[in-house]
Amino acid sequence: MDILKSLGHPEELLNLFKFKMGGCRAVMPKLDYESMSESLRTCYVYLNQTSRSFAAVIQALDGELRHAVCIFYLVLRALDTVEDDMTIPLEKKVPMLNNFHTYLYQDEWCFIESQEKDRRVLEDFPTISLEFRNLAHEYREVISDICHRMGVGMAEFLEKKVGSMKEWDKYCHYVAGLVGIGLSQLFSASQLEDPEVGQDSDLANSMGLFLQKTNIIRDYLEDTQDGRAFWPKEAWNQFADHLEDFAQPKKLEAALSCLNFLVTDALRHVPDVITYLSRLRNQSVFNFCAIPQVMAIATLSACYNNPMVFQGVVKIRKGQAVTLMMEATNMRAVQAIIFQYSQEILHKVSLTDPSRDKTLHVLAVIREKSQSSYVSRAHHLSPMYLSAAMLLAALSWQMNCLTTVCLLMVRLHVTWTTAHPLSPLEIVDFVNKANTTWRAGHNFYGVDASYIKSLCGTIMNGKKLPLIFHETDNIQLPDSFDARKQWPNCPTIGQIRDQGNCGSCWAFGAVEAISDRICIVSDGKVTVQISAEDLLTCCDECGMGCYGGYPSAAWDYWAQKGLVTGGLYNSKVGCRPYTIAPCEHHVNGTRPPCQGETDTPKCVEQCIDGYSPSYPKDKYFGGHTYNVPSSEDQIKTEVYKNGPVEAAFTVYADFLQYKSGVYQHLTGDMLGGHAVKVLGWGEDNGTPYWLVANSWNEDWGDKGYFKIKRGNDECGIESEIVAGMPR
Repeated sequence: MDILKSLGHPEELLNLFKFKMGGCRAVMPKLDYESMSESLRTCYVYLNQTSRSFAAVIQALDGELRHAVCIFYLVLRALDTVEDDMTIPLEKKVPMLNNFHTYLYQDEWCFIESQEKDRRVLEDFPTISLEFRNLAHEYREVISDICHRMGVGMAEFLEKKVGSMKEWDKYCHYVAGLVGIGLSQLFSASQLEDPEVGQDSDLANSMGLFLQKTNIIRDYLEDTQDGRAFWPKEAWNQFADHLEDFAQPKKLEAALSCLNFLVTDALRHVPDVITYLSRLRNQSVFNFCAIPQVMAIATLSACYNNPMVFQGVVKIRKGQAVTLMMEATNMRAVQAIIFQYSQEILHKVSLTDPSRDKTLHVLAVIREKSQSSYVSRAHHLSPMYLSAAMLLAALSWQMNCLTTVCLLMVRLHVTWTTAHPLSPLEIVDFVNKANTTWRAGHNFYGVDASYIKSLCGTIMNGKKLPLIFHETDNIQLPDSFDARKQWPNCPTIGQIRDQGNCGSCWAFGAVEAISDRICIVSDGKVTVQISAEDLLTCCDECGMGCYGGYPSAAWDYWAQKGLVTGGLYNSKVGCRPYTIAPCEHHVNGTRPPCQGETDTPKCVEQCIDGYSPSYPKDKYFGGHTYNVPSSEDQIKTEVYKNGPVEAAFTVYADFLQYKSGVYQHLTGDMLGGHAVKVLGWGEDNGTPYWLVANSWNEDWGDKGYFKIKRGNDECGIESEIVAGMPR
């Protein structure tokens, strides 16, 4: 059952439940069929027969635009049916495609020889063409022009495979970009949208290309099995001799490289998508345009670096689809959704992927664009503006057993989030009323959401270092352990740093643990603070500085290039102290407010004035660096024998409000990856935990520390442990 796929996403289950409760009682958006002509009523019958999902979203449009888009869709469906019908000989099909737009003005033209499933729109084309001719002149001009241009393009690619990347863009323009251009011109012609929407064909084309490329990427296996090839040769020929080779398990690495290359190309259209949507002012038009776009980026996130693209079908969960449709009703929500999925892709980017640099660049552009402020032109309506029936039609979800949903709801020990994210105050109230293993309080009060997300600068699933395994059979590990007590002569172990308004957690987690280990191996004789500034600014291979980095690359850089010393902001301690000022993560703190995001400072290979030794001579080097297996005993043994380690995990909105107890995720959206220092373990009222130091200053959490549930890989905390030993 599809609903089981949403068990790990309680907010989706709530939305599925809400949707089902409404969908069982609702019908399609009501149309005044009695006032329609018989031929127009027939057109809506064909619309529902050919695509329930398109019928749903088209019928939600306002006024006469609804009829114009309905006829536009049916005309293009008829054209597409001709193009898809492989029984029509080319000498007959090519002239039909080139001349199809002329049939709109021929009262009796029809085609009764098609064997395609949607052949009815060709057999009864006189009914469709009649309603076309009944449209206002400005609508007819748009539909006829797009039909002509699309027919010519389809004819061009009938016997021509997509070769270059430019040809890929051209093909997608003919089959989808022109649809976007035509729709935009219809929106403006209806006067529901400003003229600029219809005039900017580049943006409209980009909207269509983004959707079409997503479908082509996702449908690799189905298309190749059917003998169709839509992936451009210029892309796949870099990694294989034949496009079909990617389905072979031994070609998986090459297949993923090509997949990620094409996903990156598709993502370059996202900034245009954001600009286009920001110009819309009619709510029905906004919903019509926004929903497919957020579905597309969610699909691309699911496809990126995913072997299943070559083995089966990659689809987003139905609960996920419902949630997207319910939320994508205003510009701010759409930007948040785009940001979320672009960050998910960012966390999957491998250090060895051939397209890595291009992917990181386009994701940085999307990140900036998705956090830009737009004055919304559309009146914001409730998400319920999207009727449950519309969702039902779009998903074709058939499930009669509400009892199943209710039982699943009862069996989950968490309460649902609403369709919109809970506010910080609501999260605090929810967590504390849940009365689980931890308490929430008011951190980040009044802080802009973009700042909070920027703190989560760790890119997950980076390059793996060699695994080091400990012999655990003959070691007696204590029930609790605290590195601060074990090595009291190493003051850095108990130090809480502040990364400021920079996503440098990946660097802080590394230098904190490195500082501790240098002290530990020297038996407390060498107590230095390794510079987060040096690692953040000079390690190009670590990622994007304040915009995110890889913990494993940070440790590798320490071993290969070395790191100088450097204390906290304005401390004048060490060669290169941190230069980004701390800010307030608490309600009643004394620091300046946290807002915006800082660009990465420059790499300065020179110590501050008055400090000696020189920059090269101040460097400390790592010996061997490694990952620790995601085993509780392995991690405990590593910390017990060698000192604190760096860990990366996924941050959700509820974590921000942590105050005490043992954290486990209860509610809230995913915000990104975060790196921290693990320095011990224990139990709190029977709940096992890891003791962790954060880098958000002492006012956050439990004096800068937090405990997180141990033994179940809570939020991935046990899956990405990195460590190393000094040289």
